[in-house]
Amino acid sequence: MVGSLKNYTSNPNKLDVLDDAIRKELFSEENSVFPINDIEKETECLQVFYSLDALTEELVKQIKTAEEELYMASTYTEPRVVKAILNTDKNVKVRLVAQVGRIAAVKRLQAISSMGELKRLISLTNNTYRPSKDLPYSFALKDHEYVGIEIRDPQNPEEFFMGLTLKGKEVYEFFLNKFTNLYDKE
Repeated sequence: MVGSLKNYTSNPNKLDVLDDAIRKELFSEENSVFPINDIEKETECLQVFYSLDALTEELVKQIKTAEEELYMASTYTEPRVVKAILNTDKNVKVRLVAQVGRIAAVKRLQAISSMGELKRLISLTNNTYRPSKDLPYSFALKDHEYVGIEIRDPQNPEEFFMGLTLKGKEVYEFFLNKFTNLYDKE
C-alpha cells in the first residue's frame, strides 16, 4: 500500500508514519477495521488528503454529485457537509450513521439556512439517520463505487491523520457491508 501511495504524495513524513503502522500490522486481518488483503488489486486510489479541511471539500463535492445513493458513517459533524446532504436530490438514497453529542447537534443546526433545509433535516433524521456512541473512523460511499475514508493518527487516535478516496466495486462492497452492519446495529 505504501508503494502505491508514493505515486500520489510527496510528503515522506506522513508515509513514514503509515509505513510504521503497516509494519506494526495495524492494518492486519486481526487488528484492522479495513484489512488490506480484502481490497482488490484494481482499486484505484484517487487522492490522498493530509488535512481534514481538504477532505471535507472533496466530500462536499462528492455529495453534490451523488446520483443514486450516499452512505456516510461520521465521527465529525461539519456544517458544510450537513448543508450538502440537506441539498441532495430527493431521488438520492441517503443513509447516515453519526457520532452523537451535544456539539454535533449544534453544528447540524448551524448548517440550516432555510425552512426547506429544516424540513429536510427532520425528514433525514426520522427516516435515514442512526446515532452511534462509538464510531471507529469515518467513511463515505457514493453511487456504487466511490469510497472516502478517514484514517486516524496511529500515534494519536483522536487526531485526523489522512484521508483517502478510492474507486472500485470490491472496496465499495466491503465498506457497504461495514456500513450496513453499523446502520442496522444502531
